[in-house]
Amino acid sequence: MDWDIYAAVRARLIYAGRLSRDIIEDAANAGSVTDAINYLRESSYYAYIRNVPVEQIDLLELSLYLGLYKSLAPLLGLVDKSYRSIAEHGLLMIENRIFSSIFQSIVSGTSLNIDLKLFEDTRLGEAYRIAVEERSITKLLEYMSRIGMKDFVTTYNTLTKAVDARKAIPIATDLGLVKSLSRIVEDFPSLAEMVCPENDYIVINTAIRLSRERLKDYIGAEELSQLACSVSKSEIEDLYSYVNEEAILNTLKKIYGSTLVQKDLENSLINIRKHIRRTVRDKCYNAM
Repeated sequence: MDWDIYAAVRARLIYAGRLSRDIIEDAANAGSVTDAINYLRESSYYAYIRNVPVEQIDLLELSLYLGLYKSLAPLLGLVDKSYRSIAEHGLLMIENRIFSSIFQSIVSGTSLNIDLKLFEDTRLGEAYRIAVEERSITKLLEYMSRIGMKDFVTTYNTLTKAVDARKAIPIATDLGLVKSLSRIVEDFPSLAEMVCPENDYIVINTAIRLSRERLKDYIGAEELSQLACSVSKSEIEDLYSYVNEEAILNTLKKIYGSTLVQKDLENSLINIRKHIRRTVRDKCYNAM
């Protein structure tokens, strides 16, 4: 039962809610942001980005996340209360990204300019209200703690003692997320096949970021590996000893094989991400 519920929500997320597979593949292979948006004209999600300037990539991303979130959040009301927490886990990743964007807007002093009605009947509504009306980091952190995002708050407060808040936010978001995902695997072992690939990818990216920002002392290799499903302590240590891209690529080859890993880090991570999404998507599809 837990597998079926999680798969139902995750499959809709991976297929981008009401987007067809063809639209997703065309948009993913588009040569520019403008071309990608043109493919979305065929979907209901275009309504969320119609008035967003193409050059505002962060706002475009957030607007699409919101459209996806709004299409999926009502599903939670259809799930039996005994299993609702499992369905909520399916929305966990996208919700974390939206919170991160809202938080980033306060830190950077930018305006999101999004209709508050998009957040009606979701816990994102109060977060957005604080961001728009009060512009208070302290109040937003307090709110996030109250709604179960203490991992983000604790990590953010610690990291901002060493780095700029704008650098701390994505790391805190990912660390908070993998801590939540690792608890899902612990509580519901049957979900491991769907959760672990994405969880481990986030762990690897976090290790690379922490190493680049010289923050690896914040969380040790052993502790970070405990949050992973199959990334070992020694592999985390290799990622932590970041010297150049070649060293990271060699470690990625050990984990994912040479087929996915190219000559540069950015394209290698993109290839790995595509592979993971395809793998999880197929598992969700087969489970339904």
